[in-house]
This record gives sequence, structure tokens and C-alpha cells, in this order.
Amino acid sequence: MEICFFRHGEAELPGATATDEERQLTETGRDDTRLVAETLQRAGVVFGRLFTSPLIRARQTAEIVGEVFGLPPQTTELLRPGVGLGEIQKLLSDQPSSHVLLIGHEPDLSRVVSQLIGGGRIRLATSGVACVQMDRVEPGAARLMWLVAPEVVLSA
Repeated sequence: MEICFFRHGEAELPGATATDEERQLTETGRDDTRLVAETLQRAGVVFGRLFTSPLIRARQTAEIVGEVFGLPPQTTELLRPGVGLGEIQKLLSDQPSSHVLLIGHEPDLSRVVSQLIGGGRIRLATSGVACVQMDRVEPGAARLMWLVAPEVVLSA
């Protein structure tokens, strides 16, 4: 099973809207998200399922990624800020697809990736993606396949 963790794109600063949940992607966030998604697609990356946090900035990210990959995003409360490995295990426990993309928030996604690979310190930039491969969703059971940040794509 390959699971990719995609941090939402750059969003408005806190306080720019009424609540944190209402923060939207900036133009840069939209552009970076599309650039990373298109780069992954050109590289031959495929996804069978796409799940997203219900917060607006994550859903907007998922809409862009879903458009690029021709995949409808599924919103789940399990990817809200504060997610831990237990929620990821629950979400993936009955997934028939072996290639899943999860769109969410920091520091949660990096913490979960680090747990899955058995340590280390991963930090996802906005519009950054980490992909792990594993047979089971347990601490230390995964191998980091790749990590991409928009800055790397822009400089290539």
C-alpha cells in the first residue's frame, strides 16, 4: 500500500477571516498546489482514492488535485487538525485502494509520517507531499518513498 500525505497549499494568514476553518488558499497556494499535482501526474504517480480534511483550505487543495488526477475528493472529519495515527489507521482500515492520497494539516501529517517510518523528522511545506509504502498501518512499518516540496519543483 502506498499512502501519500499532501499538506494543503498556502492559506490566508490567521485572522484574515472570521475563523481558522474559513481560511482560504492564496493565489500562490493555488498555483503551487497545481504545479505539484501536475508534476506528480507527469511523473506517473496514480491515486485510487483522495481524502481531505473538511477545512476550506484543504478542500480547495483537494479540488485542484482531484481535477488534475480526475479523482473526486472525499471529505472526512478524520483529517481535521489534530489528527493522529489512530485516525489514519481508522480511515485506511477498509480501503480497497492501494494508492491513497490524504490532504490535511501540519504538524499532524509530518508527525504521522515520522511515526510510520519509525522516527526521523519530516516537515511538509505547504503544497508538500510525502509518500510512504507499507504492508500495514503501524508505527515503524513504512518506508519513505519520496518527499516533494513546491520549491524543488520550481527549481527543476
